[in-house]
Amino acid sequence: IVRLYKTIKAIVKRKVSKQTFLHSLRRTAIIFLWVYIIFNLFWGLNYDRLGIAYQLKIEPDNYNTNDLKTLTGSLIEQTNTFRKALGDSSFVYPDCKQIFMEASEAYTSAETKYPFLHYASGSVKKSLYSELGNYVGYLGYYNPFTGEAQVNATMPGFIIPYTTCHEIGHQLGYATEDEANFAGYLAAKSSKENTFKYSVYFDLFLYANRELFYRDSAAAKQNYKLLD
Repeated sequence: IVRLYKTIKAIVKRKVSKQTFLHSLRRTAIIFLWVYIIFNLFWGLNYDRLGIAYQLKIEPDNYNTNDLKTLTGSLIEQTNTFRKALGDSSFVYPDCKQIFMEASEAYTSAETKYPFLHYASGSVKKSLYSELGNYVGYLGYYNPFTGEAQVNATMPGFIIPYTTCHEIGHQLGYATEDEANFAGYLAAKSSKENTFKYSVYFDLFLYANRELFYRDSAAAKQNYKLLD
């Protein structure tokens, strides 16, 4: 960023010749390529894995609008069940440190049925850029160079458990968002904590209902009214 600023400043002041500009461009390209190579060696090759569907021996199939309505109906039922299990609506979620620990325990529980979800060394942290995330629109992210899962700690508490499980999914090598979502789902539903179960089913409902909205917006809007 500093180099880019200095280059633009030099161009504006007409202190850059064609030769020095091309040399700077070449050096920048080399740095970019090294970062790209290191990224792939550290983690990026996970995009080429066979994935969780292969591990579970399931074949993704086509679905229609009625299938989506059935799915959202089931997710609404699960969401409402675990919302009520939390008790009073003023229920306060645990702090991030406890949620991170419980997320690790959720993966330990899931591992008994899905051995490929073995989570050896936990490293989940609150993002330093949580406030920025609220404007940019991210709930968490995975740092491929340090292996750390970063979670936006300023979002509503009930979103954090499933987001944490999702980011741990990335740590386990599930690169794409849908794969990390599914790994996070398997872990969160295996948790003994109702906070995790409510978090995951509510989030999955949002995904499914958003897809339904593209096909039948009236039905999708009606679904929101059925939530506890």
